[in-house]
Amino acid sequence: MTDIDQIHINFGSDSLWALNLALGLVMYGIALDIEIGQFKVLLRTPKLVLVGLLSQFVLLPALTFVLVLWVKPPPSIALGLLLVASCPGGNVSNFISHLSKANTALSITLTAFATLLSVIMTPINFQWYASLYEPTSVLLRSISVAPTDLFKVVGLLLALPLALGLYTRHRFESQAIRLEKILKPLSLILFIALVGLALASNWDAFRSYAIQFADLVIVHNTLAILLGFFTAVVFRLDRYSCRSIAIETGIQNSGLGLLLIFTFFDGLGGMAIIAALWGVWHLISGLLLGLFWGVLKNHIRPAIRIIVIALVRNLLFLNYEKIEIHGLENIPRGRMIFVGNHQNGLIDPLLIAAFNRRPTTFYTRASVFKNQILSKILHYLGLLPIFRFRDGGRNLRNNIELFEKGADALLENGEAIALFPEGNHGAERRVRPLKKGVIRLLETIYQKDSSEEVFLVPVGFNYERLEQFRDKVSVRFGSPIRSLDVLKEDGHVDLVLLDSIHQRLQTLTTHIEDAYELKIEYLEKSQVNWLDPIEVYQVLENYPKLKSSNASELPPSSYFLAWPIVFIWRKYLLPKIDEIEFITTLRFAYIGVLLLICIILCILGVLLIF
Repeated sequence: MTDIDQIHINFGSDSLWALNLALGLVMYGIALDIEIGQFKVLLRTPKLVLVGLLSQFVLLPALTFVLVLWVKPPPSIALGLLLVASCPGGNVSNFISHLSKANTALSITLTAFATLLSVIMTPINFQWYASLYEPTSVLLRSISVAPTDLFKVVGLLLALPLALGLYTRHRFESQAIRLEKILKPLSLILFIALVGLALASNWDAFRSYAIQFADLVIVHNTLAILLGFFTAVVFRLDRYSCRSIAIETGIQNSGLGLLLIFTFFDGLGGMAIIAALWGVWHLISGLLLGLFWGVLKNHIRPAIRIIVIALVRNLLFLNYEKIEIHGLENIPRGRMIFVGNHQNGLIDPLLIAAFNRRPTTFYTRASVFKNQILSKILHYLGLLPIFRFRDGGRNLRNNIELFEKGADALLENGEAIALFPEGNHGAERRVRPLKKGVIRLLETIYQKDSSEEVFLVPVGFNYERLEQFRDKVSVRFGSPIRSLDVLKEDGHVDLVLLDSIHQRLQTLTTHIEDAYELKIEYLEKSQVNWLDPIEVYQVLENYPKLKSSNASELPPSSYFLAWPIVFIWRKYLLPKIDEIEFITTLRFAYIGVLLLICIILCILGVLLIF
């Protein structure tokens, strides 16, 4: 045995009785908060409760035993870990679940069931796993702890106060509610004060060993939280129930453990130190989880979006010689849908995201979401798939659910929505016929909430040489279109809205409907400014008066210093692109990857130097 297996935390008999009374009051206060009807949850949703109990009473003790076999700590430390893992969830877990915006009802139900089951499961788990590990088995035999005594004490400490509390709540509900609000915090404060008093009187011994084994307690608690969370994930529970089970598994009733240590093990040093450290650390880890899930997580995604948008904006400036943004003042503050023409693959939505100043959810074609990892990233960044007829008639039904998600993003999160009603992309300078997706989305939004109007903001994209590197582009946001004017009494949207969007887009981007090749040739010869559709239309007014001729070719660019990058692009990547609309998109991604590699190499170089 080591030194820590021989020291004991002194705790007088009077203080021990006070600690028993305080824990009994804590359990009684917990029971006052439990309605008999909550136990019916087990019958209605047994999966949720059974998964939580499986994680607490089966998997956590087993995982702790594996940890003990791996670390091989001193026997009293191992006993402390096994005892804490055998205890039920702590009553603080309900508060942490509420703070984490988890399934609080499940947390309360699990606390009640776990506390009742612990009368049997805590002694069984502790005795079973302690007897399997030779060092702890020897230590237990030297202390001579009878399993029946453990059952009796745990029953008196937990079962009796719980039964009295449940009876009080059922028989005198209004009085129990008032009593619970006072008794729970006072009894918990009293219990913590008594434990603190015990530690203070043995501070030198506690301080000597606490730092030595603090890392083991932190690892053990972290594994417990992860075990609960991933157990719930394996059983495909919803995210709020996953949070509750993670908290219930990671917040243990270490107070019960301390009381058993003082009662049966004479305050054995290693056990008391582990239980005390657990009691402190699980509050810290629980509050950190609560802050992360309940507060910070809502701000992490917007922060990541801001960072991604900043990177995208800089990459766009790297890819384009000139980017013009017109009409930002036309973007309203309320509910809004961007509707744009679609010429240039992924670049069109990136230009909206980078410069419109509003968090935006984008609809893009479903084929991009085939890869599961890429699909999760795109969903996280605010992109939703939309199925077209070419994706299969059966898949079109999925659009109903996807329109629901878009409507929720607009109504609940205050985000704008962006889609391209042409349904596909095309490099030609014309606005193609519009699909009905925007109509279906509007109807879904108004079915959910018609108290506020949804405006449609047309967006026109104008590229000078779409496939050329360092091209020029202008993005024009038009004045918003009112949608309530075309909303029928039956909740459907008049298809005349599509004509209105189509006409508005023709004013924001070049639209050449007939004699396309001849007019393009004429405009090229006239050296028109492709970024300004008004100028294009003015030049076209003189189209019949001049003869057509071959358009002048732009001189090839010279990239002397970047020849390896250009060589790889032209030799291996460019020939694999079938559609001209994807040239800019893939070149954007190619340059982004190269930039990331350069940053990593620079960081590694700095680390090697310094």
